[in-house]
Amino acid sequence: MRRLPTLLCTLLLAFQFGGAVQSSPIELSDLSRLRLIESVDVASDGSAAVCEVRESHRGPSGTTSFVRRLWLVDLLHDDRDPIPLTSGLRDDRQPVFSPDSKRIAFYRLDADGLHQPCVIRLEGGEPFRLQNPDHGVDLDVPPAWSPDGTSLLVTGWVEPDARGMSDGRSPRRRGLWLLDASGVERESPGPLLGFPDCGEGVFAGDGRTIYCTVVLPEEPEPGQSHRTAIGRIGVSVGVSGTESDLPVRGVVTVNNQIIAFEDADFDLDSPRISPSGEVVAVLGRSRRSPFFDPVRLGLLETDAVDGQSPEWLTGSSGFDRSIENFQWRTGQDSILLTAMDDGGIDLLTISQTLLSQPRVLATHEGDLPTGITSFSSGGGAVYMARTSVDAPSGLWELDAGGQKQCWDPNPWVRDRTLSVPEADWVTPRGEDPIPYWLSSPPDRQDDQDIPIVLWLGSGPGSMIGPGVRSDWFSTQLLAANGFAVLQVNPRGSGGYGRDSLRRIYRDFVRGPSRDVLAVLQHVRQQDQRMGSGGRGLIASSIGAMIGAWTIVADQQFDAAIFEDGVFSVPIHIAEHPDWMSMLDLLGGVPQDPGVVSVVRDIDLAGHVDRIKTPVLLMTGSTGGHASVLATKYLHRMLTLGFKAVDLVEYRMRSGGLTLKEELDRHGRMLQYLQDHVQGP
Repeated sequence: MRRLPTLLCTLLLAFQFGGAVQSSPIELSDLSRLRLIESVDVASDGSAAVCEVRESHRGPSGTTSFVRRLWLVDLLHDDRDPIPLTSGLRDDRQPVFSPDSKRIAFYRLDADGLHQPCVIRLEGGEPFRLQNPDHGVDLDVPPAWSPDGTSLLVTGWVEPDARGMSDGRSPRRRGLWLLDASGVERESPGPLLGFPDCGEGVFAGDGRTIYCTVVLPEEPEPGQSHRTAIGRIGVSVGVSGTESDLPVRGVVTVNNQIIAFEDADFDLDSPRISPSGEVVAVLGRSRRSPFFDPVRLGLLETDAVDGQSPEWLTGSSGFDRSIENFQWRTGQDSILLTAMDDGGIDLLTISQTLLSQPRVLATHEGDLPTGITSFSSGGGAVYMARTSVDAPSGLWELDAGGQKQCWDPNPWVRDRTLSVPEADWVTPRGEDPIPYWLSSPPDRQDDQDIPIVLWLGSGPGSMIGPGVRSDWFSTQLLAANGFAVLQVNPRGSGGYGRDSLRRIYRDFVRGPSRDVLAVLQHVRQQDQRMGSGGRGLIASSIGAMIGAWTIVADQQFDAAIFEDGVFSVPIHIAEHPDWMSMLDLLGGVPQDPGVVSVVRDIDLAGHVDRIKTPVLLMTGSTGGHASVLATKYLHRMLTLGFKAVDLVEYRMRSGGLTLKEELDRHGRMLQYLQDHVQGP
C-alpha cells in the first residue's frame, strides 16, 4: 500500500507550508473565510478554467451569507490572478465552457427560488438568461452544449416540488429543454417531447442526435425504483419566419426516439459520448444486489443493435469500487474517473482501446489521502479540485511532468497552525487491517492530558478520512481547541470493494463498532495521554448507528453527538424509497424469522437503557439523507429513560445550511464537547 513514514510525511508538509511561522490556530470565525471549489471545467484548448466556488458575502446591512460564484483561472499565464466572473449575492452553479471556449453556460438562482440556465461571454458583459424550464433545472446535471455551440441541453423539472426541497429521492419527473444559446432576442426551442420522464441529455457529434437517461414506464416491484435505460432522440431545429435575417422562432422536430440501450440487471444512466463519437459510456447500478455491488462503468457502441447491454470496464474483482464521477478526456478516447480509496477519493483513468484496469493518476501524498472533488481536461492536461490535509480546497494541474497548483483560494490558511494527521493500522486477530488517522492538537505539551474525539462519517458504503473535504474544517477546529480527532475506516467501507461490504453481512452495526473500539484501544495503548482528558464521539447517518452501539458497548464516553442519524432499522427501511435494497443486506423479507431476529437484535429500542453518555441529536445538519423520524425516535427513547439528551433541528434545504446555521452547528458541537469532555 502507498505509505511513507508519518514523520517523513510531516516534514514534507512542513516544507510545503514554506517554513513560515504559523501565527494562530483555526478559529470558528474562519468558516466565513473558506472558499471551496465545488466544480471545475476547462476550455478545450486548455487556456482557462472556470470554477464554481462556495464562499461568503457580506451584504450592505453587514450580514454575511454563503454564495456560489464563478471564478476564471488563466492557465497560460502564472502571473495573472484568478478573477470573479460573477459577483454579489449570487448562487451560480455548474459552469461549462462552450466548444469555442468563448462562453460559459451555468445555472443561477432566480427571485422565485429556482435555478435557471444562463450564459456569460468571456469578452465581457452581464450574463443573459435563456428560456426557463417551468420548475427550474436539476442542479445535479450540468448543461450540455451542442457541438456547434448554438444550442444548450438542460435537464429541468416537469412538475413542482410540493415539499419545497429536492433531496434526490423525490419522485418528480424530469424533462429535456433544448435552448437557443446565441443570446439574440428570440424565442427558444421548448422542452423535447417524447419520453415522459428523462434527463442527463448529451449531444452526439452530429448535433442532431441526443442520448439521455430514460425512466421506463413499467411498474416496478414494491420497494424498488423505476428501471432506467439509455434513450436516443433524433431532433432537428428549423426556422419559421425571419426578421432582419435573424430567426424569430425555433421549431424543434423530434424525428425519432427509441430506447437504445437497456439491461435487465442494471439501471443505466449518465451517458457520455466519446470524442470519436463511436462509443457511449454509462454508469450501471445493480438491481439484484444494490447494496453490495458497486456502481460500475460500461461502454456501448453507438451503432450497436438497439437494446444492447454494456461491456463493463469496472465492477469485477479487479476493480470493484463504486465510480463517483467520470468523463471522457478531451480529444482522447480515454476516460477520467474518481473512486473512493483508503480515506480519500482517487483520480484514475482507463483506456477504451486497452480495456485494462483503471490506472491511478492522483492519490495519496505519502501516507495521507487526498480527495478529488471535481475534475476536467483540456490542452493536454487534467485539472482537478483537490482537498489535502494542509488545504481545504485548491485547483491543481496534472500533466506528464507531474502535479502543480494553479490556484489556492485560501491563502490565509498558510498563516494558521494546522494539525497533520498520523496514519496507521490496527489488525485484530483473524481480521484485515483497519486504517485510522489521528489528528493531535498542534500545540500540545508533552505532559498534557489530551481529550479525544472519535469521528465517524456516514458509515458503511462510504469512506472516512482526511481526504474527505466535508470533514476538513471540523477536524482542524477541534484540534485547534485541544482535542485529538480519531478517524477510523471500519469494516464495510466502500473504498475497499465488494468483499469488504460482504464482510459486514448481518453484522453491519456491532462489527464496525468493534473495529472502532479496537482502534481506540490501540491508540490509547500507544500514547496513554490520548483520551486521558476525556472521550467524545461525533457520527452521522448509518455511522450514527455504529456510534450509538459504540457508546452502548463502551460506557466511558463523556459525550456523543449524532447528526441525521439512523437508529432504527425498521424506520430506516420504511423511509428508504428503495427499501427492497435493504433486504439484500438483511438476507430476506421482513417476515422471515431470521430477519426479524437480526432486526430486533440491532435495533436500539432494546438496548437504549444501556446508554449512559450525554447525547446531542442534530437533524438537517449534514445536507445528506436525514432520518428525521429515527432521530426523534431515539430522542423520545432517551427522554423516557430520563437520559441526558438534547435535540437541535435545522431546516432541510437543497442548498444545505446557511452560513449562520453552519456557524451555529460547529459552535454547538464544540461547546457541547467542551462542556462534557473538557469540563468537570
